[in-house]
Amino acid sequence: MDHIPDCQDGCPQDPNKTTPGMRGCGFSEADSDGDGIPDYHDPVTPQGLAALTREVLAIAKSVTVRDRAGLTAQLQTLAGYLANARDNSAFTAKQNALLAAATDAVRRLAGANGSAVARRKPKAIRLMKKLLRVSE
Repeated sequence: MDHIPDCQDGCPQDPNKTTPGMRGCGFSEADSDGDGIPDYHDPVTPQGLAALTREVLAIAKSVTVRDRAGLTAQLQTLAGYLANARDNSAFTAKQNALLAAATDAVRRLAGANGSAVARRKPKAIRLMKKLLRVSE
C-alpha cells in the first residue's frame, strides 16, 4: 500500500509507483549503475544479460526475408540495449568483447535485405549463443 488514494494514483495496483513511468505499472524504473539508462534497457548483472541475450536470440532466429520488416525495429532496439550493457563493470572483458561483436552483428542483421539476411543471420545467432554461454 502506498497511502495514495486510488483516485489519485496512476498505478493503484503497484505499491511502488504512483505514475506509470516509461514501462508502465508493475515494472521497476531502477538504474542500478547510475548511468541514466533504466536497468530494463541496460542489464547490470550476468543474469540480466542472459535474459536479454535469450530475447535477442529468439527474434534473430525468427527473421526471414519475408517477415523481416516486422522484426527490424525490434532487432534495432535490442541491439541498442546490448550496446548499453557494454559499459557495465559487472561484465568480464570476454563478455564485453562478445557484446561488441554481437551488437554489430544484430545491427547488421536488422539492416539486411534480400539474400543478405541469409548471410548475416547465422553470424548473429552464433555470437548470441556464445554470449549466452558466457553469461549464464
